[in-house]
Amino acid sequence: MLNFINNRNISSLYHFTKLDNLNSILDKGLLSVEDLKRFNINYKNNDNLRLDGMLTGISLSISYPNYRMFYKYRNLVANLVANCDVTWCVIQLNPQLLIDKKCIFYTSNAATICFNPSGINGLQSLFYENDSRLMYELTDEFTTDPQAEVIVLGEMEPTYIKSIKFNTPVVNFPENFDFKKYKEKYTLEFDNTVFSYRKDYAYWRK
Repeated sequence: MLNFINNRNISSLYHFTKLDNLNSILDKGLLSVEDLKRFNINYKNNDNLRLDGMLTGISLSISYPNYRMFYKYRNLVANLVANCDVTWCVIQLNPQLLIDKKCIFYTSNAATICFNPSGINGLQSLFYENDSRLMYELTDEFTTDPQAEVIVLGEMEPTYIKSIKFNTPVVNFPENFDFKKYKEKYTLEFDNTVFSYRKDYAYWRK
């Protein structure tokens, strides 16, 4: 597993969430829906339906956020709430998670119930060859399907967090957000590239 991660230059995993959840995440780490409810932690979810049925897992993407799903959720919130002022952030995580935690791998969106083995075979299955890899010169670290998912079963401690990224240089943090405290422990940075789409967007649009 480690050799595969290094050979493909996989340096990061990603998870997107609403800013309102960041206090809890930086203090307690990323928790599944089941654990959030068990510990009575208030949170704002991205997906009310959870068609993947994975309430005991946390969804991550390898090397780049699932931009199709991210775009969908941001638009959904904006359309549902008039004058919406929801701030989103992208959490960058250490790929050591793939080794340390029990993971299930989906070659596409987990809600589609695609092939989902665990272990090295599961990880390798996300990087299958197809026309898009050659056509767009997709580099090794990117999964073939931009919606490929890793579902991590169990909690992810805050020590796995590499940085928190925002799509604006000025962020309106909630009043209860202790910016000074978190700034000393984590990298909070403006990086709107992870709020955009991959270069093979046109291929997967169809």
